[in-house]
Amino acid sequence: MSSILSKRYLCLSCQVENTEVREILIAKLSEIGIEAFEEQPTGLLAYHVLESKLKEKLLEIIEPLSQSFGFEYSFSEVQNENWNAIWEQNFRPIQIDGFCNVRASFHPKVDSYPIDIIIDPKMSFGTGHHATTQMMIKLMRTHNWKNKHVLDLGCGTGILSILAEKLGATSIIAVDNEVWAFENAKENVNKNSCHQINVQLAEINELELSQFDYILANINKHVIVSNFELLIKHIVPKGVIFLSGILKTDKEDILQLVDKSNLKVDQNMYQAEWMALSLFNK
Repeated sequence: MSSILSKRYLCLSCQVENTEVREILIAKLSEIGIEAFEEQPTGLLAYHVLESKLKEKLLEIIEPLSQSFGFEYSFSEVQNENWNAIWEQNFRPIQIDGFCNVRASFHPKVDSYPIDIIIDPKMSFGTGHHATTQMMIKLMRTHNWKNKHVLDLGCGTGILSILAEKLGATSIIAVDNEVWAFENAKENVNKNSCHQINVQLAEINELELSQFDYILANINKHVIVSNFELLIKHIVPKGVIFLSGILKTDKEDILQLVDKSNLKVDQNMYQAEWMALSLFNK
C-alpha cells in the first residue's frame, strides 16, 4: 500500500445543493472513470489519482454542466491519507430495510440486523450510501444465493461480494481495474472474515471467465453497454444479471439491449435519478 498512499489525488469540488444535479454529475464523472465521491450538505466532492490531462478531461465535462445548472467548482490536490481522514469524519452507518447494516470498523455492531458488513473505504466508490449500491443490495435480498457462483464487475470496496458470501454464495470473483479499489476490496474481505471471494485487478476484457449463476455490475451505462454481450456470454441459463449505475434517462437504451437478447426484466427499482435492474436469462 505504500506506493498508493504516496500518490496525490485531484479533488473536484462542486457547490451543488440540488440532489438531481448531483446525481447527474456523479453519472457523468463516473463515465470517465471517477469512482470516489463525497456528498456534503452544500456540494459534491469527486476524487481521482492525479494524472496527466485529468484536469482537462474533467473540465470538458464540468464546464458545460456548470453553465447549464449555474454552480461554481474548484480543484485542489490532496494526499490519500488526508482523504481517508475526511471519510472517517463523515462516514456514518447505513441500514437497509432492517436487513443489512453497513458500518465502518470503528462503529459498533447492531445485533438486530441479520447482515453486518464492515466497509472502511480507501478512495473507493461503493460504501452503501449511494442509491445505486443500496438498490443492488435490495435486489440481491430477493434471490437465493446459497452455493451460487458469482461475478462482481467493478467491485469497488467489495461490498456486494461480501454481501453475496454472507447470503450463502460459495464462489465469488470480484474484479476492479483501479489499484486502490483492488487493495481496499481485499482489506474489506478480510475484515468481514470472508473466504470465498477472489479479488482480481484487471480490465473486463482481460478476464478468463467461466459461467456464473449471478453477475453483479454496479458500474455505469457506458461500461454496461460496451460489455453487454460479455455479460450474456457468461451467465448460465436461468441465471440473473444485476445492473445498476444507470440513470433513469438511460432506461430505454438498456431495455433495447435486453429486447435483442435472451434476457427478460426480472425486477426494476428506482431511487433518486437512478435505476437498477435484475435480468433473468430465459
